[in-house]
Amino acid sequence: RQEATSPDQAASKVAEAMQKLRFVNHPTAAKVAGAIDLYYRNDNVSVAITDQMLQRLIPEIPNQSIPVCTQVSGSRVRGVSQINSDMKVSLIPSPDCWSLKVTTAGRVQTRTTGVRGPVSVRTHGKSSFTASTPIEITPYGVEVRESVANVQGHTRLRGVETDYDSWPLVGSLVRGAVARRFDSMSGQSNRMSNRRIATAIETKVDNQFNQQVGDATERLGSAVLGPLGRLQLDPTVTDMQTTDHRLVARYRLAADDQLAAFTPRPRALRESLVSVQVHQSAINNMLERLVPTARPMPIREAISEVINTFATDVATIPDDIPDDVTVQFARSRPITTEFKDDTLWITMRVVRLRRGDR
Repeated sequence: RQEATSPDQAASKVAEAMQKLRFVNHPTAAKVAGAIDLYYRNDNVSVAITDQMLQRLIPEIPNQSIPVCTQVSGSRVRGVSQINSDMKVSLIPSPDCWSLKVTTAGRVQTRTTGVRGPVSVRTHGKSSFTASTPIEITPYGVEVRESVANVQGHTRLRGVETDYDSWPLVGSLVRGAVARRFDSMSGQSNRMSNRRIATAIETKVDNQFNQQVGDATERLGSAVLGPLGRLQLDPTVTDMQTTDHRLVARYRLAADDQLAAFTPRPRALRESLVSVQVHQSAINNMLERLVPTARPMPIREAISEVINTFATDVATIPDDIPDDVTVQFARSRPITTEFKDDTLWITMRVVRLRRGDR
């Protein structure tokens, strides 16, 4: 009857029977409950995002100017670093999660002055770097692993100044000795500089990703998971996977006493950057929790409760909604939607609609 009669006339009875069978101490009953849960409470929202779309979503990284203030081999080093970089996303195939790697590549130009005693050494460094950050998203959370940076660069001497420059012969001897000393230590100095830049890049990239993931998780909780939880819809991830070019996820929006989809999901179009498929059961399950069924309620109050449920300050109640009209919907299937032959049918089952004495 559930399959033959649309929409969802027997859904609550099937869901109730399944929940009872789950707790029966009999292996066959458990198998039947599992089969009903798998085939009649299947995913009703699916999302597929291509790597091309992810790349479009990455914001451009502005050029940065970072002051340098450190100690190197006993010298006080001051200067500034100019950093130019961009980011690229690549997907890592996985059968049970979203797995991707974000690579940050760029160039660093540094002009510094190192002071030690009576000698000041001016240098100009050029480096190129790549930093890879693996990210894994599972049904249970997001894991941002530590970034690994690789830096290749060199530093050349721009000039030497000493307190003896005004002394004939002595000044040139001291500057020559400092230049030779710089050349002899250039290999070690470049290695130390590359390691220092790599550590700074790794720390900065990790901090940025952790901050962004934290902000995104908070927004997801307040805008999506929180409202669905208040509606007792129990959003559940039924499948997550990463292919060579797509992130794919399937979700079920249904309370324990509701069914979900029981028809095959079409595949995302090959040329689409983003595919979002919503089965009518997801909409019907949500509407069943949103509209007033227990008692008559003023329409403006009902709309206000919906706005508060989704915690949005964007939606407002239209001025032409009357103040003196109350409405109550049927407890079973209060509002249902049905997609059929390129048409959306909306059915409202109203048991009371009152304005004044009418």
